[in-house]
Amino acid sequence: MTAITSHRPLSKCTPDIAQNQIRARASWEGVFEAIVYFGEDSPVLGGDKVSFISCEPFPQIKAMAQCAARTAGWSVLINSDIVVGEYLTVIEDRLKEVGACSCISKRYQFDPRNERIPNKVVDLGL
Repeated sequence: MTAITSHRPLSKCTPDIAQNQIRARASWEGVFEAIVYFGEDSPVLGGDKVSFISCEPFPQIKAMAQCAARTAGWSVLINSDIVVGEYLTVIEDRLKEVGACSCISKRYQFDPRNERIPNKVVDLGL
């Protein structure tokens, strides 16, 4: 599965936003086979399976969707600050089993300063 996202350059972020992007990127390491960032190169977000696509400051979802369409296998359009769990690979296997073509997910909001506060669903990940 390939993660496709855009990111805010860390040098232009508040410390909280930068930390959220770094935390999310770390969670992607064991889940995604490849990671594509639309935006400027970032050594902190980079890695062996990461590529960067130069684009205007605010890339269009259409461009990211076109990238996903050209990518073999499953792709995920994901915000750069979304932390994922390893269970995502199990979900991918289940989607393949049932012949699914696409899916959406819920997004849980949490307070990164106090992870003991229960997560709550804030939207359908759209």
